[in-house]
Parts: sequence; C-alpha cells; structure tokens
Amino acid sequence: MSGKAAYETTHDMKAGLMKRTYDTIWLICINITLLSLTVTAEDRQTDSLQQLLRVSKSDSTRIDALIMLSRTYLYTDLHLSLDYAEQALELAERQQGSEIYASALSNAGVVYFTLGMFEAASRSFYQYLAIQREKDNKQKIAFGLANIGAIHMQMNQFENAEPIYLSALQLLDELTTTDNKGETLPEIVTFYNNLGIINRELGKVDTAISYYQKGIHLAKSLSAEDEYLAMLYNNLGNIYIDTQQYDLAFQALQTALDLRIKNNNVSGMASSYRNIGSYYLSRKEYKQAEKSLYKAAELALIVGSKSLSQSIYSFLFQYYNELQKADSALKYHILMKELEDELMAEETMRELTSLELNAQFTEKEKLRQIEQKKKEQGYMFIAVILIMIIALVVLLFVLTKNRLKRLRLEKEVSDFATKNLSLEKDALEKELEVKRKEMTTQVMYQIKKNELVDTIAQKLLKHSPNFRKEDQGIIREILRDLEKAQKDDVWDEFELLFQGVHNEFYEKLQTICPDLTTNERRLCAFLKMHMSTKEIASITGQSLRSIEVARTRLRRKLKLTNSDTGLSEFLSSI
Repeated sequence: MSGKAAYETTHDMKAGLMKRTYDTIWLICINITLLSLTVTAEDRQTDSLQQLLRVSKSDSTRIDALIMLSRTYLYTDLHLSLDYAEQALELAERQQGSEIYASALSNAGVVYFTLGMFEAASRSFYQYLAIQREKDNKQKIAFGLANIGAIHMQMNQFENAEPIYLSALQLLDELTTTDNKGETLPEIVTFYNNLGIINRELGKVDTAISYYQKGIHLAKSLSAEDEYLAMLYNNLGNIYIDTQQYDLAFQALQTALDLRIKNNNVSGMASSYRNIGSYYLSRKEYKQAEKSLYKAAELALIVGSKSLSQSIYSFLFQYYNELQKADSALKYHILMKELEDELMAEETMRELTSLELNAQFTEKEKLRQIEQKKKEQGYMFIAVILIMIIALVVLLFVLTKNRLKRLRLEKEVSDFATKNLSLEKDALEKELEVKRKEMTTQVMYQIKKNELVDTIAQKLLKHSPNFRKEDQGIIREILRDLEKAQKDDVWDEFELLFQGVHNEFYEKLQTICPDLTTNERRLCAFLKMHMSTKEIASITGQSLRSIEVARTRLRRKLKLTNSDTGLSEFLSSI
C-alpha cells in the first residue's frame, strides 16, 4: 500500500490513497484561523511567507505563516516542513486552548502523518480534539475524529477506524438538523466513502455498498465536486466486480469515467480506464480490456504517476499472461518490476527520511520531556516554597490570633482584677473610714472619759481635806490608780486603732527622723489626726504648756522651724 496527502483548501487537507482498483480520500482538518494574515496567491509563495515571518511582530500572524510554509514544503522537503510545523507549534503553545493552537496541532499532526510518525500524529490530533470538545465545536470535533480514523486506516486497523468515523458522521448529521437548518455538510460525502472502504476491508460487502450509495445520493443532492462523485462510483463499481454484479459494476465505472472526462481529470481518467480494463479482464473480454488498459497507460505517462503506471502494467502483464503471449507478458512484467523497484526505492528513501526525522523528533521529545521535568521540578519547588510561606502565614495568623485572644483574656482578667481592686479599695476605704470614725469616737470617748476622771480626781482632791484622816490614804491610792489607768488605757486604745488606719505611718516617720522619742511619736500621731492641743493634753494628761513646748521641739526635729508648712499639715502628708 502506498499513500500520500495533498492539501485541498485552506481548511481541509485530503489524503489520497490508491489500493489496487479503488480510490480513497480521507479528510484531515487543519482549520487555520487567519487573524491578520490575508491569504492570496502571492502570499502562498514561499518568499512572501518568509518575508512575512521576518517582519511580523504578531504571534498569530507568525504562526499562520509557519503553518503555510510547513504545508508548502510537505511534499518537497519533509525536513523543512517538520521544522516549520514544530516552530508553529512551539510558538502557539503560549496560547494553549486557543483556535490558533488547535490549527498548529492539526498541521503538525498532518506532517507527522505524512512521515509515518503515527504516534506523534495521534497525540497532536487528540490534543486538537480536546480543544474542540472544550469549545463544543461539533464540526471540528468531527474533523478531529476523522483525522484519528485516517491514522487507523493507514495502519490497517479498520475495526478501530469504523466506530470513530461513525461518531464523526453522527456529529455532522446533528449539525445538518440544527446549525445548518437541514443543509448537509459536504464532508459527509467523504465520511461515507471511507466507511465504505472500511467495511469492504472488513468483509462487510453489503454494508460497504450501502455507504457508497448513500455517499452518491448525498453528493448529487449537494452538487459536490465531480471527483468526489467519480470516486464513489469507482469504488462502488469495483465492489460490484468483487460480487460479480457485472452490469452494475460497468455502469458505475463508466459513470466515474464520464465525470472525469467531463472535468478533464487526466489522472482520474487513467484510474478509471485501468478499473474498466480490470472489469473486462474479469469478464474475459480481452479486446476491450486491452483497449482500456493501453488508454490508461497512455494517460498515466502523461501525468507521470509511477504508482498508477505500475498498477496498469500489472494488469497488462495479467492480460498477456492469460493470452499466453510470453514476450509481451515479460515486457510488462519487466516494466512493472522496474517501476516497482523505483517506487520501492522512493518508498525506502521516504522511510529512511521518516526514520531520521522520527529519531530527531524522539530526541527532541526526550529533551523536551527533560526540560519539562525541570520546569515541573521548578514549579514544584516554587509550589513547596509557596506552601511553606502560606503555612507560615497561617501559623503566624493563628499565633497572632491566639496572642490577641490571650491579650484580650489578659485584659479581661486585668479589668476584672482592676475592678476587684477598685472594689477592694472601696471596701478598704470604707473600712478605714469606719476605723477612722471608730478611732475618732474612741478618742473623743477617751477625752470625755479623761475629763470625767480628771473632774472626779479634782473633786476628790478638793474635798479630800474634809475626809477623815484615816481615809486620806485610800483617797490618794484611788487618785494614783485613776491617773495610771487614764494613761495606759487611752494610749493602748489609741495605738491599736491608729495603726489599723495608718499602718505605714510610723515606718515613714522613722525614716524621716529616726531619733524621735516615744512621746514625740505619739504626739505626731495625734497631730496627724488634726487633734487640738487641748485634746492632746486631755488624752496624755499633760498641761497645755507642755504640749506647746513638745510641738515646738518636734518642729525643730522635723526641720520645719523656718518653713511655712504647718506641723499637722506635714504629718498629714506622710
């Protein structure tokens, strides 16, 4: 089996494959979106495209130009075609998921397909298909499926190709009833043709005939290209030959020939004459077979198709061999073998080129994978760093949140403690006030008591001469007891109450003036309570003069002699 692919329009590439006596055509979708590239006849020229590639700053325009250059060199320089295809693909990868990226993938798939790099072609076509499925573009999804189906056909995996083409056909049928308001898409014709070939190869002859007939019916209703119609008639005629339906076979083959003559399709005419010659051979109508095969050979020489000539020579060899004309049979056998050798050599060169490019592609793919792995490792490292940063930020956030919560709790505790302290302070102040009042009351009570005791003592002294002599001793003893009780009781009560209210007073006073006597310390306590000289004299049992002298001496010790600060005022501040 030999095959080649040829571009038909800016949107479609049709790969033609001839196997013995039937024609195939496979639709490969390229679908170039020309954003800024206006395609004209001149633009298609290599120089124009290379110039555009040099001066253009738009990625989309450069990608379009690279794709067009790749297509231009597809059958003249596979190295350049592949190079341009991969440049377009590399540049388009920056716009992954876009239509221009899909075009670059489809073009690369066609180049890989032509080189026999079916794994790479399949990968590109599946990526193209994924993009179109993401966009839900049913027509392009159908084209993508057809691309993959073509690979399976080229690899003789017809059982795999059939469901793929059926899926593609279903999508185009859906578009016929929706998007196109009942208008049938012309690509359906090629799908029916390919399904006919697939089923013929799988031995399902009746199904194959049905697909060819449906394709012919659609091609007529669409006014499709005559070559499509001729191709379907040709393949239908050949399958009729296989099933020995000779009348139907000749009618179909003749219709195909008439269409090709009408359109002056010399290559197609050569193919049709060859097929008709094969028909006559199968019927043993040798004279008609010879005429058709010689006509086919003449036309094949005009178009310069070695593969077509080789197949025609094989039929001429068969023809002369059946007639037992050894010389002529040998002649065409030699011609057939020579062309077969040439084709084999060309095929070998193509295979060598394909192997070389495949090896280069594999090496590039390995390098790309290594580079991709490095990128992924770099991304992984960055991701780990980001995760660590995020974790750190989260940790800091949690710690900050906990710290704020702790501070809030501490503040609440502090506020509660402050409130408690305030309450305790208020309670203490109230207690001190109570003690102060109690002390004041006790002091006043002692003063009154002392005044009373003093009054009693004075009365006893005044009236003591009136008592009997033997009672005078008792009176003096009573006076001494009253005087002693007066001093001790007053001071003990006062000392206890005063220290309860002013517990640090004596310590501070000791610090200020450590050489104070006990009586001076007591005098300081009385003065801190703002007691008058008379009140102090009443409590201490001293005269007013003694108290005044004691106050003067105390001012001198506290170094207040030349100061305007009063003694009571100074002691109140301690």
